[in-house]
Amino acid sequence: MKVKLLSRGDGKTIIAIRESTKRQVPIVCFSSNEVGCVSLKAADLGVAIPCPITFEDFLKKHHNFPEVIIDNLDVCFSHLKPATKIVMITMNDD
Repeated sequence: MKVKLLSRGDGKTIIAIRESTKRQVPIVCFSSNEVGCVSLKAADLGVAIPCPITFEDFLKKHHNFPEVIIDNLDVCFSHLKPATKIVMITMNDD
């Protein structure tokens, strides 16, 4: 798993779109508005990506994707418990 830790506006979503284009895996976004933004950015870049989905749909529906890219994971997680601020996450590097 790759982790891209960048500040807001530094190109995380464009990196995700490029990876989605290369691997042909869907991007999971924190909202339906962001799904639209990702689709428009991909079109502006002239690339074809699988249809992005919302984090909520990803959790609730039975998607059989062998791989996904999650854009803005911190924001996705904050939607799980909006009143709880996530101060740190840990992950395996494999």
